Amino acid sequence: MKAKKLMAAMLVLLVLALVGAGCGAPATEAPEATAEPIAEATEEAVPEEGVLDLGGREIRAATTGDCPPWNMVDENGNPDGFEPDLLAEICKLANCTVNWSITNFDGLIPGVRAGDFDAAVSDIFITEERDKVVDFTEPYFRSGEVVVVRADEERIKSYEDLATLDVLVGSETGTSCEEAAREVAKVPDDRLQLYEGLDTLFLALMNGDIDAVVDGSISAKRYVEKYTPQLKIVGEGEDAMFGGGSSAIAIQEGDEDLKEIFGKAIQILKENGTVDNLLVEWGVLEEVPETSESTLPDLGGRVLRAATTGDCKPWNMVDEGGTVTGMEVELLEQICELANCELDWHLTNFDGLIPGLIAGDFDIVVSNMTATSKRDEVIDFTTPYYRSGEVVTVRADDDRIQSYKDLAGLDVLVGSETGTICEEAAREIAKVPDDRLQLYEGLDTLFLALVNGDIDAVVDGYMSTANYVELHDPKLEIVGRGTDDFIFGGGPAAMGIQEGDDELNEAISAAIEYLRDNGILDSVLEKYEIPPLEQYPD
Repeated sequence: MKAKKLMAAMLVLLVLALVGAGCGAPATEAPEATAEPIAEATEEAVPEEGVLDLGGREIRAATTGDCPPWNMVDENGNPDGFEPDLLAEICKLANCTVNWSITNFDGLIPGVRAGDFDAAVSDIFITEERDKVVDFTEPYFRSGEVVVVRADEERIKSYEDLATLDVLVGSETGTSCEEAAREVAKVPDDRLQLYEGLDTLFLALMNGDIDAVVDGSISAKRYVEKYTPQLKIVGEGEDAMFGGGSSAIAIQEGDEDLKEIFGKAIQILKENGTVDNLLVEWGVLEEVPETSESTLPDLGGRVLRAATTGDCKPWNMVDEGGTVTGMEVELLEQICELANCELDWHLTNFDGLIPGLIAGDFDIVVSNMTATSKRDEVIDFTTPYYRSGEVVTVRADDDRIQSYKDLAGLDVLVGSETGTICEEAAREIAKVPDDRLQLYEGLDTLFLALVNGDIDAVVDGYMSTANYVELHDPKLEIVGRGTDDFIFGGGPAAMGIQEGDDELNEAISAAIEYLRDNGILDSVLEKYEIPPLEQYPD
């Protein structure tokens, strides 16, 4: 069983660490991995003939061998763990073999770039910086960072304490954990100690050379178990985690065949339950989730007539080639991959979305649309995928308006987009009287009216507003930053569905929940630089 293999591999890692070998050693060749799967899939995957055929290609794969349960070295010196098992399953589908190399984490990406390796794995997060120099496959997992301290440590209660307490913090060099320690936990450079290899890092904590470790939640848990009862994770449950990202296989940039075939193989292994089973067998998950890709509703290739406005960055927009793009477009594409549907996009004004849906012109509508009780009387809504709020924008030289609360009493003209929740917020929350509220069709027209002096303020959602403020920089500014009145109103954003189309609603909602639970929704939001409400800049 994997549990026994994991314990044996952990003992090997401990011995290697104590004799000074392992993490600091140069890259070494390991025996070629067998293409036989270590764990059986829940059902046999049958890809289209030739689609996943790499023609017996030998894949030069690299890993660190010291990041259990993701990867480790067994008692025979062979790579073992979730990721080696995953690559074995991929090669079973894609007709390839694996020749493993072991190197330090900060040698993985450079090795792929230099052509020394075809693929690299070690719980590598997809980041913007890495994506500039290597390609990534479909993600296979999402996790976050935690803080580990010695069991008798009482000063550190949260990752937020690392910025202010006089403590030394350690992390593995070149990893997303190092980045999280710097960028999220705000650990200053003079108190951040970097190590090559997790064994060395956690031994430094054990020996008192550092006071805390920032590491991925899964590998951190393994080391806490390994050194129990001497170490502990700070915080409880989800509150203990911060940062995080999606783990994927790094591929040499331009190797499109390998990227595409590995990506399709991962997708198949997700759908047939193999990935979940491996995660359970290696102790990453306690049990197979009730909702997996293989249990999601199937729309049977249905073509969805989807409508949006195309002018609400970053939610939706039209690129230079006339293609609809943006966060919501990409989200719907991800949904259709899961639910077996296709998209036929249409553009209309915001106040045409719901009437078009009611009339049967569209099957689904999106444009950062808030699910309100009034709208819910005439259409149905999916599970929400976001929650946002409104802000007030003025010209940079106008210092009369300091808060949305000023809009009710000052003699100013306020603009908003017709038919939106922002219009409702201007009326109901900011209490702007009808004779001073100007409504516009389309955000371009709305913000140009503000720039040109036709109105004095705009009420709109934060994310789209931020894009228009940047577009017209330095002519516009958002009022109230750093105050309790910065964000107001708001509500859950969801996709509008024709009333009574329960089959579509169930399929779309199930896919949204799956993407949310597996961290893919967060990845799409992150790609378009959309933070959750509590992370809005102040």
